[in-house]
Amino acid sequence: MAKESKKTVTVADLISVIGLAVLAFFTFMGAMFKTGGVLSASILYAVGITLFTWALVLLLKSAKTARSDQAKFKVFEILLAVAYIALAVFGATFLMRYFSISTSKDEYISYFKQDVESVNDLFTRYESQESEAISKTGTGLRLTGYICDATVKSMLSDKGITANDRESINTYVGIVDGAILKGDYEYFKASYDKAVSSYLSDVQGWAAMKVPFAASGMEDLALEVAQTLTEKSSLTGTDGNPLKFNLVRGSDSVVHLSEDSLVYTYEKPTLLFQDRLRSAETTLSIPGLAIAIVIHLLVLISYFSAYRSKVVRRKGKGYAIQDGGINLYE
Repeated sequence: MAKESKKTVTVADLISVIGLAVLAFFTFMGAMFKTGGVLSASILYAVGITLFTWALVLLLKSAKTARSDQAKFKVFEILLAVAYIALAVFGATFLMRYFSISTSKDEYISYFKQDVESVNDLFTRYESQESEAISKTGTGLRLTGYICDATVKSMLSDKGITANDRESINTYVGIVDGAILKGDYEYFKASYDKAVSSYLSDVQGWAAMKVPFAASGMEDLALEVAQTLTEKSSLTGTDGNPLKFNLVRGSDSVVHLSEDSLVYTYEKPTLLFQDRLRSAETTLSIPGLAIAIVIHLLVLISYFSAYRSKVVRRKGKGYAIQDGGINLYE
């Protein structure tokens, strides 16, 4: 007959829970670097590895304290230990990635700065091309003192522009300039500068919790910039036609609309920082290895401290020495 033992939460169990919390934190941090700041995937990695680790610890503990078929449970315990080691090694790759990238942080900071320059160049190109396009629009409108074809006359009427009228032309050019290079554009660029300044500060200071968010945030910003600048370039008037257009005087001295469009598309530049975080090689890190070992020692305290069930054979009345575990009598 087996002697029942009361199941209570021990200090060892609490230490194991603390170890699991630390494991979850470092796994999450490593996953954030691995995914380039994708929060949902990082949480799944951290939660999944932590739950599987805890499940294996509970199974190991149960196998160790099994009350029957101990030989069978011993084999099961060995298999569980192998599974635990495999999971620990897999989980340690996240921790190693975090430390190996942090060790080479200067290299990654330079990647981020290059990304900032790439997006800033997009703004520079936008301002240069759009200024030139607005100038061409004004230059073309000043040709309306000459004979214009029917398409041009209709367009001028739809846009409310008086042909060969300097004030009307200047007013229209001012409206186009304000819509494309002033007002909302200036506000958007100021917001971008503020966001990039914050990301750059986080990366240069290597704020570990914020670096991956800067990676994903910069990608999102670059895409938003490209889309916004393209939309601004293709703004249309109340007539549904682009604000910018190119009027030219042909060989017949008649002013007509050029086929050369002044509407531009701005492509998102290829950024380096997030890609380099994701593709970084996981190398052995002594600090990372030491921390991983300490974490798993803490997690396994609950298992190590559990007393193994012991079969005690006895003849007659006999007796068993209580060692704190579960004594099984035969």
